[in-house]
Amino acid sequence: MKAAPLMFVQCDFRDLQKSESSNASSGFSIRVFTAILVALAIFPSNLALASSGKTESAPFDFQIELTVNGQAVSITEEGPLKVPSSHSKIELAIDPSTNLRNYEGARIQYRLREIDTVWQEKPGWMAVGIQFKSINRDEIQRQSATVRGKSSGWNGSPEKSTFTSNQLRVSIPSGAAFASIFITSAGPPHSVGTFIVKGLRLATAVDTHPLSLIEEPEAEVPPDVPGSSLNHWRRVGTIPSMGNRLNLDWLSPPLNAFQIRDNSPSGHCEWVSPIADISGLKPGTEIALTWDEMYNVGLSAGFHLTYAALPPGIYHLDLQATDAFGSPLSIHRSLAFSIPPPFWSGLWFWAFVCSCIIATFFRIRHRVTTNRYRADLAAANEARLIESERMRISRDIHDDLGTRITQISLLSAYTQNDPSSNASQTLTQISLMAKDLVGALHETLWTVNPENDNLNSVSDFICHLAQTLSETAGLRYRVQAQTMPLDRPASSNLRHHIILAVKEALNNAIKHSAASQLTLNIGLIENTLSISICDNGRGFNPQTIKQGLGLKNMHHRMQALNGVCRITPAPTGGTQISFEIPLPK
Repeated sequence: MKAAPLMFVQCDFRDLQKSESSNASSGFSIRVFTAILVALAIFPSNLALASSGKTESAPFDFQIELTVNGQAVSITEEGPLKVPSSHSKIELAIDPSTNLRNYEGARIQYRLREIDTVWQEKPGWMAVGIQFKSINRDEIQRQSATVRGKSSGWNGSPEKSTFTSNQLRVSIPSGAAFASIFITSAGPPHSVGTFIVKGLRLATAVDTHPLSLIEEPEAEVPPDVPGSSLNHWRRVGTIPSMGNRLNLDWLSPPLNAFQIRDNSPSGHCEWVSPIADISGLKPGTEIALTWDEMYNVGLSAGFHLTYAALPPGIYHLDLQATDAFGSPLSIHRSLAFSIPPPFWSGLWFWAFVCSCIIATFFRIRHRVTTNRYRADLAAANEARLIESERMRISRDIHDDLGTRITQISLLSAYTQNDPSSNASQTLTQISLMAKDLVGALHETLWTVNPENDNLNSVSDFICHLAQTLSETAGLRYRVQAQTMPLDRPASSNLRHHIILAVKEALNNAIKHSAASQLTLNIGLIENTLSISICDNGRGFNPQTIKQGLGLKNMHHRMQALNGVCRITPAPTGGTQISFEIPLPK
């Protein structure tokens, strides 16, 4: 509710209004005099506006604070303000300047030119209603109907406007003995404006023969006298002089109406009717208050505006000041701001997107084509490797197994054709050859078996091979093998070259070293497989050693695997042959 008002020089002006209610014949001259005073008061400001062409030089202005998404934006006069296109909320805090606050009751209207077709205003409100009192005249309840903004028939001034009918229906509360009508401007703080009411009537709400309780007097209401009777209408409030009886002399027939012209942001006026005795009516009985009204009510204070999700474009916020009763003053200001279109709505963005889509399409197409080519190439390489492996197996069978079978066949034929030969010795040779043939066949089958495509199987086979050859030759042997991971793959080509190279090294040590002991070491250091075969034989002179076919084959097989074969004297005498084979990651 409004607080007690500050008193200004306009007290004399209210006295003129008060005298207007007591002398209807001089009403017109007083209104003319008032208009002259207002014109003289605002004339200098109009002159300043016209001469400068800028609202900033006017004595009355507005203070505007702009925030976008909660961030303050500095306001300048150099073209429209640029608002980010990513905005979600634009807030404007609008307050009157010190000069405008000194203009008592001034209101601010606004419009966003590109959206609003008419001027907008933050409305205050006033009310008309019924007050119930107990038998002791204590207030029990108030029920009212509020008015906000402008009435539907308002057209700038009372003379040009039309009344709108309204009513309020309430039930009599328990304990109510008296009722009265009130018209008040005691709305929220800073509510100002004009509220005109005529034809007030309080009666029981029945369709036939309603009981009239209070009716508006047709004659003039006598002026307020301190301590006067409660049997006539009274003006109360912090500034009673803002209420008067308005002579509607432009109507036919002329009538009087209750008027509140509130131009005080902190004060209020209230009309109160004579009390009506309702003690004879039962609680819960419905009564109706009917009246005709016109009004123009607003706020004499700053306010906040919020605009969310405005489309791209240039916007102009127009502000203008009015007096307390809604009449425009020559006090205005405009603020322009622009919202650029989002980056994704520009032609360049869609050209970029289309370019990316086309580039992505061709990239995917190239990738698919490349993958298909690589798959075809891998399939061709696999087929070539399979064919190469088949040719290798065929050569091994022909060269090794075929030779052994031929030897067995020749020895058998020789024994049959030469009865004098030592059959026992020949059969022993045939048995050894057959045993070697079975071993070679086992070796070939092990090489091509895919279940042996891991380093652990390679290590086991080398250890078994060293054991078999050493035991056959009657040599002591020692094996030191690191446990190999089962998930480390070893291709058939890798296994083939390693086994043949190791077999060649073992055969050389057994046949040529005159050793009594062999030592085999197998280890895996990072991605390198290390194999060494060391004997305790007579050793060799690296300067006089002849590179036979066996030694050359070992080197060639290591080169095929990108490995190294080293033949060096052993630290304790004898010979050491080492193989280092890099493994694929």
